[in-house]
Amino acid sequence: MYSRLYIERTRREQDSKRARTRLSAWYETCAMERCGTALAMTIKMTLGCYVPTYARGNMNEEFFTRDRTEIRDVLDTVTLLYDVLRQGSHGSLSDQWIDFVREVFDDEHLDYRIDDNGVVHPFVDVEFEINRTATLDALNDPRFGEARRDFEAAFRHLRDGNGKEAIRTMFPAVETAAKVLFPGAISRLMPNEIDSHLTPRLVALYAGNQPAIDAGRQLLAGMKDWIIAAQPYRHGQEQAEPAEPPKDFVIAHISAGTTYLRWMIELCA
Repeated sequence: MYSRLYIERTRREQDSKRARTRLSAWYETCAMERCGTALAMTIKMTLGCYVPTYARGNMNEEFFTRDRTEIRDVLDTVTLLYDVLRQGSHGSLSDQWIDFVREVFDDEHLDYRIDDNGVVHPFVDVEFEINRTATLDALNDPRFGEARRDFEAAFRHLRDGNGKEAIRTMFPAVETAAKVLFPGAISRLMPNEIDSHLTPRLVALYAGNQPAIDAGRQLLAGMKDWIIAAQPYRHGQEQAEPAEPPKDFVIAHISAGTTYLRWMIELCA
């Protein structure tokens, strides 16, 4: 669709009228007749907020969209609807609800993710999002178009729980940006390229500030380690089905790659 292809998005949002409307429509279409009464009572008992209902007791779909419903209650209701569907033996429908919520969070660029138990969490955390947004700003130069596409893909894979692909697409984002910054000098981003190209830029930029140079060299040493750490996931593992990396490792790796990518661009500005 046009909006998915051409409308640029940067900072994730905490709330969205479009997202609320879509959640309301799914509930009205797929769940109201099955569990509307049980959901209304569950929300009242669990959240303690007012729930508009129809004469038969079904929760009115406008609960999602009305101004009186706080975003915290919308997000909690996402979980409660999953629980009510699951308890009512509508297992496949509860899974469809999770899939739909994930799609809405993605399409409407909300700062949340939903796990397989229907619980909503922050996308990662505030600092992580600030780092991501600042790097997107650094990638606005048209020269970095391919790097930006890989960078955004890495975060999509992270959100979808595909850690291997998140790492695999973050690395080419950094590598492609390095090739743009050092045209003809870098064919593959390896640790020795940091010493050959980035370290001289750092020394020149921080000339006269030896503590910054010394500390900067240590950070660049960390970037070399980051490059090495990506290799097992870039080139596969020995077992037939490569093990999925732990979520905390993926977040740490993506976060570090984001920082190095932005800093590399700033060193070469």
